[in-house]
Amino acid sequence: MSKFENLKTVSQLKTYLDSVLSRKQPKYYYHYTKLSSLVKIYENGNFKAAKIKNMNDRLEKDIAGDCPDYFTCLMGSAIESFGMWAMYGGIGAHIEKDSSDVIKDAYVKIKIPVESIKKLIKDSKGSLELRCIAYTNINAQLKNDSNQATIYCGTVKNVNKINCLDSVLKGYIKDNAWSYEKEVRIVSKKDSVDISSILDSFRIIPSPNNSMQECKIIFRRLKNGINLKINPIFEENEYYNLIMK
Repeated sequence: MSKFENLKTVSQLKTYLDSVLSRKQPKYYYHYTKLSSLVKIYENGNFKAAKIKNMNDRLEKDIAGDCPDYFTCLMGSAIESFGMWAMYGGIGAHIEKDSSDVIKDAYVKIKIPVESIKKLIKDSKGSLELRCIAYTNINAQLKNDSNQATIYCGTVKNVNKINCLDSVLKGYIKDNAWSYEKEVRIVSKKDSVDISSILDSFRIIPSPNNSMQECKIIFRRLKNGINLKINPIFEENEYYNLIMK
């Protein structure tokens, strides 16, 4: 397969983004959420999937809002991302406390081995796919400004003037403003993705706003009402350890 920087057509770009698992991958993917939502993930054994019209990139909604697929979004970088924590409420957000000053909820990221995702996709027998996302200047694409419409995938760029607005690429392209997400997507035809077979491989990392001990206490309180059998393994947030020293 051609390298990303050498791709020249819409078809080649789509094939490249669809073949993410055939290339070298990081050891883990990450999914940001609230601890209360994590309990529901463990209880129900699935990720909720969303259509593009319900996702965060307004420009993507404008160019691909009628895409029929559902997506569960993962981050492909292990580097701590305060942009991601801020987007999902874990940094700079008001976290409500009860009268005893105990935090009611917390924000976490789920650390998922890529090998587990590979198994999930393989076992789905074609009902699930994994794709990576490419980023471009959507406004430049809309204006047909080929001098500004460079496409990025990770840190690699493509300057071959591929039309990212082609309908074939709905659900594949986001604006450069979101490139810090380094996003990969589980693609489904349904509004949920059954992940029950890989739940025991997950590791849970608290946001820098919360210690591991706080998250464990909150998790126990949240799960008491549903008799949850699976106990996730928590790992400290390295940044939290750094600022507490």
